[in-house]
Order: sequence, then structure tokens, then C-alpha cells
Amino acid sequence: MFFADGTGSAAAKADGYIQYNHSNQALAFATGGASERMRIDSSGNVLVGKTSSDLTTTGSEVQDGSMRIVASSTSTNLATNSGASLLLGNPSNTANNFSNIGSYNTNQLVDSQINFIHESHSSRTGAISFNTHDGSSLNEAMRIDSSGNLLVGMQSSSGTVDGLRVIPNDFLSFTTNVTDADDRLVLLNRQASDGKFIEFRKANSPVGSIFSSGGQYLGIGNDDVGLLFLDVADDIRPWNTSTNAARDNAIDLGNSDARFKDLYLGGSIRLGGTGSANALDDYEEGTFNLTSTSSGYTLSSSVCRYTKIGNTVHVWIKIAFSAIDTNSDSSFAASGLPFSASTNNPDHFIGVGRETVSTGAIFVSQINNSSSSISINSMDGVSDNSNLSFQTGKNYNIQVTYRTG
Repeated sequence: MFFADGTGSAAAKADGYIQYNHSNQALAFATGGASERMRIDSSGNVLVGKTSSDLTTTGSEVQDGSMRIVASSTSTNLATNSGASLLLGNPSNTANNFSNIGSYNTNQLVDSQINFIHESHSSRTGAISFNTHDGSSLNEAMRIDSSGNLLVGMQSSSGTVDGLRVIPNDFLSFTTNVTDADDRLVLLNRQASDGKFIEFRKANSPVGSIFSSGGQYLGIGNDDVGLLFLDVADDIRPWNTSTNAARDNAIDLGNSDARFKDLYLGGSIRLGGTGSANALDDYEEGTFNLTSTSSGYTLSSSVCRYTKIGNTVHVWIKIAFSAIDTNSDSSFAASGLPFSASTNNPDHFIGVGRETVSTGAIFVSQINNSSSSISINSMDGVSDNSNLSFQTGKNYNIQVTYRTG
């Protein structure tokens, strides 16, 4: 069937036609000088601008349930309309109106949709949203905004809105208002071998990683300096992240010009070895007061300090008397030591002191096993007035070291 647009030449008399080809059972449509524009082939495919059904010939094709658009282009500029394209237009200039591609179910109801949003027609800014239906409403699940930000579960890039933000050349962030402490923002599940979960890089060179070891333990570090957290042993171990193995006695904590400040421990420090003999489990400084247990003696002052390192106690005592027993004026005893002496010592603990106001007389002190008292005596049989008696108005300084249990 031919269609004529003129009365002159044969071509003008047949500018268009509809032709059925018995050899290939195709129906062809021609316009504009009898050039074929479209055909329906024997399989029912609609071919526009092409005569065969394939993906190597330019043109468009509509098959049962699908559409193919093929166009040849050598352009590598993604900002141009090159190659095969699908154009959606909306002639209204209303801000934030859109065109869309939707998927419909057997009830002819949309269940998912891609929206191409015209944020501003005048400034030519656009966004793409991906919506899915939850049975009640068609909700936005993800968006790429006009700045190229990827937004999941949110429509704006504000940090106060729940969702995931991927900001190009800047950062990635998660925001949530969940209140359950067990809810997690990120879950990383390495199914097979132990190794890195996250690797950190600077200028494309590795600077650290978070990894797993032993199938259940988490570690962090860089190269051969790392830490492994063992919950079953309640400890943190020095670790070589390159070999994923323990690194014994090789990693320092701080250095000479970058020190930590305070260290709070409830147990012991093992110095120079790992045995119990190397354990330093206590350090303490403080003051205490002596109370006279000798009849007739009254202390007018008692200034006493101690330092305890492990099981060793150093005490410094400065006392003065306001009253002295004249019947026993060279032997004095007092209670109030900060710790009792241990029971497994070979003998008593002996210290020394002197009167510091006038005579400089020397006195000895003694702490018996299992006792929290001290006795102070003048040194009998020693010259230079060392056998002097206690006197009021004098100061007596004593130092002694003993072991506690």
C-alpha cells in the first residue's frame, strides 16, 4: 500500500508505504521518500530504525516484555546525550516536580519507582530518588541529590536526620536515634579466614587496620605494633598485625618525650620477670599518729609519715614528750603503725633515731613480728652521751623499715 504526496515523479507518487514481505513475514512502514522507518517482524517484535532483531544494529526494538535501544557513539563525555538514551520530560516548571519509571504488580499498582526530580528548573539542579512500597505507602529508600551526595533513609544531607550519608570527597556518616545499647550502626561479618575488617590508608599507604584473630578476637594496630583484645582471658595483648601473632616483650608504652600521665591498677606490676617474685602489687604514701602505751609517758606531738612499696614499709617518726616516767626514762613504746609487721621474719625489725635539739643522743627502735607497735630505747654502753634518758621539750626523730604480711 503506497501513499503519494505529489503527481510528478514515481518517487513523489510513493513517499510512504505499508508493505508485507512474504519472504521474511515482516510488515514494513516507510515514510519520507519511501525509506523504511519501522517494521514488525515475524516474531512480533517492533523494530524502529532497524531491520533485524539484535544488539549490534542501531535503532529501537520492542519485544514482548522488553525494549531495546541501540545507538553508536564514540563520545566519552558523560555530560552529553550520546549513545542509546531514554528521555523523560516534564513540561511543567514547578520546582521539585518529577518524571518517573515505575514497576507495577498484577493489580496494576506500583510497588517500586525511580523518580527523576527537577529541584529547580531555572538553575538546572536535579535529584534521583528510589522508592519502594511497604504495603501501606510508597516510601523513599535512597536518594542522590544535586550535589552528588548518596542518602539512604533520608532526604536531606543534614547530620541530625536518621540515615546514611555518603558525601563525595568528604566523609561517610551514620545517624540514628535508637536508644537500645545493643543496636548497632555497622555490622561487618568476615565469613572465612581471620584478617582485616577495615584497613586505613594515607596517600594510599596502609597506616593501620582493625582485624580478627583466633576466630573470635578483635585487634587494632599497624604493621608489627598492635593490640589484641581477649575477652575469654580478660586481657589485652601486644600483637603483630602483619603476622597476626603475639609479640612478646617488644612494644613500649610511651617514650621519653611522650609519656602517659596516671596509671590506675587494681592488681600488680611484674617488673623484670613474669613470676610472683617480680610482682609489685602496692604503693602507698600517708601519715599516721602514735599513741603511747608506756605508763607515765605523754606525747606532746607526733608527726609520722610512711611509704609502702609492695610488702616493705618505710616510716619516719618525729615525736616530743610533755611527760616522762622517771622510773623508766630510757624506754618508750607506742602503738599506731600504719601496718602490722609480718609473721615470717627471721627476727625483729630494727631502726635508729636521735635527739635533734641539743645532745644528738642516739636511740634504737624495734618492731616485733606481727606487731603494729614500736619500742624506742636509749643505746646503753655507748659513749658520747648516747645513754641519755628521754626528756620533755626535746624532739626525737626515728626511721625504721619493716615488712608487712
